[in-house]
Amino acid sequence: EKDWDWVKETMDRLEAGFPKDQVKRIRMDCQCGYAMEEKLQLLHELIETTGSLAEFGNHPKAKAAGMYVHEGNLFLQFYFCPCPMLAEVDHLDSDAWCQCTTGYSKTLFEKAFGCPVDVELLKSIKMGDEVCLQKITPKEAVWK
Repeated sequence: EKDWDWVKETMDRLEAGFPKDQVKRIRMDCQCGYAMEEKLQLLHELIETTGSLAEFGNHPKAKAAGMYVHEGNLFLQFYFCPCPMLAEVDHLDSDAWCQCTTGYSKTLFEKAFGCPVDVELLKSIKMGDEVCLQKITPKEAVWK
């Protein structure tokens, strides 16, 4: 079966069987963890060399990795879809599949920040947006 056929069929069944918030939680648990240690190392370096979320988001390495701070909030954006399962997909009808990426970000930033974080998917390239965009919200102070 082609990746796209499997993705579409699986998401259709998942969305038919569970409420949207539960679909999100299920998909967030499906993240692959690809290159997590490398990205975690970068986040630790940024945290150690900055004194606030604003400094963190304005650091050149953070910006190069797609992170920025706007109005006191941390955002992570991609100009491409990083999911190999969707390489041949032009459009998704819902954000269910993309929630694995929010799960990846949640795991990554919780490890880096040492506290729980909320991750919200705001935009998705596969749903027609120009970028994939996530809002990352630490639930505790990261810089003391």
